[in-house]
Amino acid sequence: MKRLGLCLVAFCLAGVLQAQEPAPGSSGAPGEAADEWDIDSLFGEPLPDSGGAGESAAGLPDTGGTGETGLAGMIRKRGLVLDAAYFFYGGVSPGWDEAPWYWNDTDETYSTLPGAGISSALGLDFQISERLRVKNLFTFALPDLAFTVKEVFVDYNLLDRVFLRGGKFTQRWGVSPNYPNADLLSRLPPNNSGGDPYTVKADVPIGAGGLELLAMTRPGFFGNAALPEVAGIGFGGKYNLAYPWADIEAGIFYHWEMPLRNFLSVKSAVLNTDLYAEGMVSVCHNPWGTVQGAGAAGFVRNFFSGKLIVNGEYSYNGEEDARYFIAETKLEAAEVSSFAYGHNVAVNVLYRTGFFWDLRIMVQCLYSITENSARLVPGLSMAPFPHIGISLGVPMALGSRDGVYYRRNADRNNRPFSMVLLVSISGDYRSGYAP
Repeated sequence: MKRLGLCLVAFCLAGVLQAQEPAPGSSGAPGEAADEWDIDSLFGEPLPDSGGAGESAAGLPDTGGTGETGLAGMIRKRGLVLDAAYFFYGGVSPGWDEAPWYWNDTDETYSTLPGAGISSALGLDFQISERLRVKNLFTFALPDLAFTVKEVFVDYNLLDRVFLRGGKFTQRWGVSPNYPNADLLSRLPPNNSGGDPYTVKADVPIGAGGLELLAMTRPGFFGNAALPEVAGIGFGGKYNLAYPWADIEAGIFYHWEMPLRNFLSVKSAVLNTDLYAEGMVSVCHNPWGTVQGAGAAGFVRNFFSGKLIVNGEYSYNGEEDARYFIAETKLEAAEVSSFAYGHNVAVNVLYRTGFFWDLRIMVQCLYSITENSARLVPGLSMAPFPHIGISLGVPMALGSRDGVYYRRNADRNNRPFSMVLLVSISGDYRSGYAP
């Protein structure tokens, strides 16, 4: 009876970690990886953009022109922007190494994980001249005393025709907010630990769209070597066509240890509903042979003037043993993850009540039809006072004990059933100077 009571309480209490904005001072790269815990991040912005019509190589909006009112006019505003963000949190997470519905079959182990921490971010954005921009983003965290250079890159405007960027920064390809099948830049070779990417890219605006060419490597790609060899560098390109009725992108990425992959994505808006679809094909080239593919189609729909937002998606992954890199978040370390094989569906629901401390109710569900495995994270969050957030969540794994989400779930210690209570204080500040 005690276990049944705990189970009922867990299902009645719902929550995920409170949604946090990207740390000020980040590059704002479209489609930046969202916190795995953060359902609200799926709805906080439009569908992930991929740096085509929505962002220039300099991280500025509007590549639709080179006049003084377009991209060139914006990049010529010299000056310095200082960004600072702070995040203090404390919480507790009780959980079990077996889900309650399996307790009769096994001896479950209970654990409670308290946690607290402080993190801060400092961004320095220098527009040195009409041609040159330098950006830095540093973070510091306690209690592990971790100082990290999150971003450092240089932008150069070459005759208002080619926009170059080089350094450490993250961007994403593809449009799916749930399954990054088309995000070729996040893929990893077998038995590789990945790491934050180092990239050199060139954006060439063409009409309302443009061409992007890049070379990218990660620390895991070149092992113990001090610098990457040519074999540790991947090369890719992406072309964007932006029409009033749809945004279309096609790209390709090559790394000698991985299959040659290409993707095609389309997103549009019809009757207040965002529609998106993408497909990916991989071809083994070492030696040439196996052809595999993946794809997804979904929608994002607003109801009641944006109070209720629903995202639904179907995805198929035909690549076996495909792996990708998930960047570090405020509360989670960077990790290497595997794609769920076969047929999958995702449903995300967010409801903003507009009352009682800005209460938000959220549910995320990822379900692998092929493996009969699901990750369900119902949740709620509220903001009782300015800068203070309270979140309550119940990450759980459903379905087969051998399924992908039972083996790899939303809990930070990989427990298939847990609860999370988090109280946070956060804020940010921005200041600028122009001569």
